[in-house]
Amino acid sequence: MFFSDVGGSAFEEINELRPGGNYGWPRVEGFSTNAAFINPLYAYPPQMGQSIVGGAFVPINAPGNSDDGAGLFPAKWRGKLLFADFMKHWVKAMDVDAPTNVITLARGLNGPVALEFAADGSLLVLNRGAVWRDLRTFVSNAGSLLRIRYNGQTRNPTPSPAVTAPGSRFLAALGFPSDAGSLPRRLTRADWENRVRVGQARSFPIPDEEWCPPAVANLRVFLPSSGKIRIVAGDAIFPAGTVFVREFSVQAAAGPKSGPWIKQLVERRLHVVGAPRGYGASYRLDREGGGELIEDGEVANIGGGHRSRAGTGANVMANWWFPAIDDGIGAVVVNPSYRRVVSAAELEQISEEGGNKKTLLTLLKEQGWLETDTVSPAGVTARWIDPNAPPESRVRSYLHANCSVCHQPGGASRGNFDARLSTQLRQTGLIGGEPLAGDLGIEGARIVVPGAPEKSILYQRLKRTDFFRMPPVAYHDEPSPILPILETWIRSLRPE
Repeated sequence: MFFSDVGGSAFEEINELRPGGNYGWPRVEGFSTNAAFINPLYAYPPQMGQSIVGGAFVPINAPGNSDDGAGLFPAKWRGKLLFADFMKHWVKAMDVDAPTNVITLARGLNGPVALEFAADGSLLVLNRGAVWRDLRTFVSNAGSLLRIRYNGQTRNPTPSPAVTAPGSRFLAALGFPSDAGSLPRRLTRADWENRVRVGQARSFPIPDEEWCPPAVANLRVFLPSSGKIRIVAGDAIFPAGTVFVREFSVQAAAGPKSGPWIKQLVERRLHVVGAPRGYGASYRLDREGGGELIEDGEVANIGGGHRSRAGTGANVMANWWFPAIDDGIGAVVVNPSYRRVVSAAELEQISEEGGNKKTLLTLLKEQGWLETDTVSPAGVTARWIDPNAPPESRVRSYLHANCSVCHQPGGASRGNFDARLSTQLRQTGLIGGEPLAGDLGIEGARIVVPGAPEKSILYQRLKRTDFFRMPPVAYHDEPSPILPILETWIRSLRPE
């Protein structure tokens, strides 16, 4: 007997049930070195999924006769344990006798919550079709029952990237399809440069505030040939077909010995805005600038090494998370790997491209890319990396860039506060907010306790190095650079 186990912050698990077994909750999630606890057969972090559901074994024996002739799944699936993830919209299969052998069966589902095989051998998937915890986005009749069956046909070859694939609703910016299934499996450097050359006229950079050691991220937005950006109640709404391109680079050794050092691109992530749902995809880049599409998320070495924190120039190697395709991204993004610009405040940054020191909102208005001519900015937003900015502004900037994709209404987190810049501080639930995901055993703990970082869960979770740390299960051990600024801000607050 096997069971799935939804984690608190760090891991989702599949376990084999044993009489009297102790699986470690709440002291551990995922794998543990404590011999008193039974380790899971398989566990995965929030980057891969955040709410494991379902559980059904693919039939081994032939099913009964059926009117439509449906039969067994192919041999590679038989006997495998299927499980799904509500938040990441996929179904995967695992061999319980070789639990590291996990492969994807289906993606792009609409909040799967249950799996079951029918008598004819087909798989039934029940979709909840709702955004978790956010009643404001409730959609009636959004649930669905999907049947997946094997029809004996092989997958069609990948269509040419220059042609809209059958079933695509539109061609997005940079010539990308509106459905992830039609993406090219490999992008050469020449192909990418040609796409950028064509789309450059309707693109602009945005300062990327995400902290992602050991890499540095650069973000550029490519708008489709038609459609404009709308600003509604402080939110920035981009037209379908917009492509957010985030490139990650490291300082890498040019040769087998340390130094000289070069800027090496290691990953290119795409977020294609859809109508109503878009997708995210990642390409792992080689030294020649070509990219391979990541089908399933993986941790890999971002080879070549990077400069150590101490600045010694040592050829330090590092792991990096390459996210899987996510073709279920809606208006509220719940996948931290594919965050996008959601606030007009992010467009109030100063742009220095072309020597023009103007806000992005001003430039967008001048280009005619805003749907309205009247924009009421709240003032240029300070960046958290700006040492001259006030501590509160720096903290809010950091939380928006690194936490708001999960911590907002309808987001993926259980923490009951809103980290978006567009939300007034008194309405965020930060100061005095009750910690819904645990108080870490701290008496009197709140999200932020004025004057007391030792009782402030926000500070403590950012400071942790175990599975309670935030962001969860990072693949590095570096302390967050916002910690000293956050402590200064908390100590400056006075109880009401």
